[in-house]
Amino acid sequence: MPEPQKPEAEGDKAAAAPAELPPDENVPGEDPQLSEVSGIFVEKPQSVTATKGKDVMFVARVDSSNLLRKPTMKWLKGKWLDLGSKAGKHVQFKEVYDRNTKIYTYEMSIIKVVDGDAGGYRCEVTSKDKCDICTFEVSVQAVQEEQQDNILESFKRSGDAGEDAGDLDFSALLKKREKKRKEVVVEEVDVWDILKEAKPCDYEKIAFEYGITDLRGMLSRLKKMKKKVEPKKSDAFLKKLDTAYSVGKGKRIHLTVELTDPNAPVKWLKNGQEIKPSAKYVFESVGNKRTLTINKCNLSDDAAYECVVGEEKSFTEVFIKEPPITITKLLDDVHTIEGEKVEFEVEVSEEGANVKWMKDGVELNKETAGSKYRFKKDGKKHTLVINEATKEDIGMYYVFTNGGESKAELEVEEKELQVLQNIADLTVKAAEQAVFKCEVSDEKVTGEMVQGRCRSSAH
Repeated sequence: MPEPQKPEAEGDKAAAAPAELPPDENVPGEDPQLSEVSGIFVEKPQSVTATKGKDVMFVARVDSSNLLRKPTMKWLKGKWLDLGSKAGKHVQFKEVYDRNTKIYTYEMSIIKVVDGDAGGYRCEVTSKDKCDICTFEVSVQAVQEEQQDNILESFKRSGDAGEDAGDLDFSALLKKREKKRKEVVVEEVDVWDILKEAKPCDYEKIAFEYGITDLRGMLSRLKKMKKKVEPKKSDAFLKKLDTAYSVGKGKRIHLTVELTDPNAPVKWLKNGQEIKPSAKYVFESVGNKRTLTINKCNLSDDAAYECVVGEEKSFTEVFIKEPPITITKLLDDVHTIEGEKVEFEVEVSEEGANVKWMKDGVELNKETAGSKYRFKKDGKKHTLVINEATKEDIGMYYVFTNGGESKAELEVEEKELQVLQNIADLTVKAAEQAVFKCEVSDEKVTGEMVQGRCRSSAH
């Protein structure tokens, strides 16, 4: 997807996308809405040239000694893609805090780099009214394949005196290597025509199909060829829509074009369907300018839009940025006894938010937790329920949202068993049955009788 232009309301698009990051060749700029830029980075990630298929890691360190609250770090690609939404096998994050130096260390790793990971990146750290931003670039190069030829055969000796005589013929080796390099260049015009019309995600597939092994050389040549192609001049539009727009949820956005004919009728489409004027969608016509205003944007407005004039169209995409969900009521530590029910409760800033529960670094969900845990939602309140706590449940529990986190510790003590009624002495005649009774404080115990005493134990 092309890199978005500057929107009316700046924002990052946290899109759910595949593991491969979308291509992006431009280094993003700073966000003008940040209130204060302060140099709180003590180490910034550096631009790198990564090898395709290899792992690469970026490190940023932040000094929190002068900050009023814990800093928040965001890693982004381009101007809108929040990489936090892509955490998984391909993109991984790590955070470490040093209590002595008050330094936070943030790491971002890209596992098995692919061509789509190339482009401009940005990391932003914020803490109340302070912030710091740095940008860096990732370039991707193909794996340098080792020549499989027998090197010894390339070093031919001159003369007829045998294997150990004569001079080594380096020219034969150099000529052979020169020939190999020339074979990489593909001069088939049809292949380049195909590449010019193809999507970037298909380049590698086409290169493999036509035997192109020098991917970097291919991309460089293709870039030069595309620069020579002048864009077709529009007959209907003096100014088309920007490539993409981004706006915060609940905000308003304006999509504006300029026409060559001020009297030309226009149609606005959303995902291919014509939009009718309403309180939600407002049309304006001033001179040769035509504007579509979308009021109170929500997630359903995240779509593709077109302005149609006769046979010509101007296309754009609108991305809706959801505000971060913060935690308004933190978790509390719990101390309980074996067999008791435990509830960890947290409140968030908005209803219907998604939260993630973890125990000692392992995510808890319906698929992995089975019947051991239950998850409840009631408006802004989210609850993790442990039906009958055991010693195995002891540990640290975490809850995460896209804008905050909280943790609490669970301690579980063994349940003390109390004997409510002791065994009474009995006197019976020979061959008669003797029944001994003992009452304890817990139903879920097993017991055995030994001579002289009754012994019981809990399940």
